Amino acid sequence: MKWVFLITGLIVSLLIIVGIIGYFLPEKHTASVRVIINAEPGKVWQKLMDFAAYPQWRKNLKSVEVISESEWVEIDQHNNRLPLKVTAIEPNKKLITLINSQHLAFGGSWEFDLQPTGNQTIVTITENGEVYNPLFRFVSKFMMGHTANVKQYASYLEQSFL
Repeated sequence: MKWVFLITGLIVSLLIIVGIIGYFLPEKHTASVRVIINAEPGKVWQKLMDFAAYPQWRKNLKSVEVISESEWVEIDQHNNRLPLKVTAIEPNKKLITLINSQHLAFGGSWEFDLQPTGNQTIVTITENGEVYNPLFRFVSKFMMGHTANVKQYASYLEQSFL
């Protein structure tokens, strides 16, 4: 019985320490990834703007509910729903999307910059993220890394043109 209390005390102490560290981490972060896509900017742009087709090339999505030309909801493999909307467009050059919810533990925007280079496109994806929960901030910073999601997205995008 003594061991149960000791182990429980250690787990609680660890969670408190993680929470304190997370509390002192900044709520906002910026993470950026650059990838070269074997397609011209117009084709990359079409893929980025075709929200309904995302599950065909983004393996982490189960489905997408398109609400309008500028709003959609992504449903992942665990049935988590992520509402998004477009906040800025420069066709074939720049797209900015925003998490369209105030009820999640995180928020922020992604900026997609497309630069032509011959028959290829350099795509820079910049996440301007916010993590509200201190425990999640700790996990995002030290366990997952702030670039994890943008790296995964960039990889799926790159693979979709192979």
